[in-house]
Amino acid sequence: MAIAGEAGHVIVPRKSRDMWQDMKRHWYVYAMIAPCLALIVFFRYFPGAISFVESFFIWEPGLRNDWAGLANYRTVLKDSVFWVSFRNTLIIATWSFAIPFCMPILIAEAIFNLKSTAAKNFYRVVILIPLLVPGIVNLMLWKWMYTYPAGGINLILTAIGLGDLTRPWLALMSTALPALLLMGFPWVTGTAPLIYLAGLMNISSEVLDAAQIDGCSLFQRIIHVDLPHIVGQIRLFLIFDIIGVLQGFGTQLAITRGGPSNATMVPGLYVYKKAFGLERFEMAYPEMGAACAVAVILFITIFGLTFVANKYARISGISSD
Repeated sequence: MAIAGEAGHVIVPRKSRDMWQDMKRHWYVYAMIAPCLALIVFFRYFPGAISFVESFFIWEPGLRNDWAGLANYRTVLKDSVFWVSFRNTLIIATWSFAIPFCMPILIAEAIFNLKSTAAKNFYRVVILIPLLVPGIVNLMLWKWMYTYPAGGINLILTAIGLGDLTRPWLALMSTALPALLLMGFPWVTGTAPLIYLAGLMNISSEVLDAAQIDGCSLFQRIIHVDLPHIVGQIRLFLIFDIIGVLQGFGTQLAITRGGPSNATMVPGLYVYKKAFGLERFEMAYPEMGAACAVAVILFITIFGLTFVANKYARISGISSD
């Protein structure tokens, strides 16, 4: 912020002055990143801005828009399916942060504490191999597992004499959402365990030796030494998971299409259904304005939650800064 000085001169704070001088001195660097920044603005920020504007219109692409004011927001907020989708998201978030979010940390700790270097390398490769399988293939495999009557789970139940427990897991309101929550078991594949493991391996041997000399048990060392050294990674994945839980809908679209009776509907799929429909795209065009309204509500919700998560992480000391 500029400050007025004597004789009407404007005094620029030292930090701002140094920043502008640095930018002028390295102008060619900013010139090289300008095209990338322009593409990000055009393809990421511009569509978001358009969605915000169109949320106040009855939007039919290719036709004249009619001003609707807050009518789209009122329509969405009165829709029971919208609130069901948020309730389902709350359930998914509670489950995700209770179990799947913690599993990669536990696996990283388990690998870190192995004595054999060869074993550590082996398990690192084992964790990465499932990434070679396309995600949609994984979803179709899980869909077959839940198929009735010849799906994997029902076949296993029948084989061990529990045939009475077989059921169409994805077709019942009482079991559809829990079935989706269990997909991905044991939630340890991917890059998350390896990123946590990399953070643990960066802990200096002097710190680990000091903890051992002080008589720390394994549990005490994990709580007081290991976790404080990977809080940066934990915070990063926390923010990513908040965004993913609120925006994600690929699993629901591929497996249940939000059914049965909206039992697995989530906000992302609700936006998709409003904007494009689940069967015939052209039938959904009158709902585009409402879809934009939901997208704006989602943006505000995600921004608020990520801001609070980041703020809380800094205040509570869960930060590597």
